[in-house]
Amino acid sequence: MNFLRHYTVFKNESNKFAFEQKLNHITNNQTTMGMEELIIYRAEQRGKIDGKAEEKYETARAMKEYNYPIADIIKITKLTAQEIEKL
Repeated sequence: MNFLRHYTVFKNESNKFAFEQKLNHITNNQTTMGMEELIIYRAEQRGKIDGKAEEKYETARAMKEYNYPIADIIKITKLTAQEIEKL
């Protein structure tokens, strides 16, 4: 519904204001994402997930380098023994 703001032209400012008020009421003052914003948002979320996963692997590599027991690495990083062995 919010896309209507971009396609509706009013000559009278009071009509525009009334339209905005009604549209805000209908949409509960929420704006929806366009496709570009949605793609960027999803990419950012994916980046956060990938970053967290990479951080786990970096922590496991360091712990393995310092000869921590595999059981401790599993507890801390939540990686599997197979994933840790591959590092």
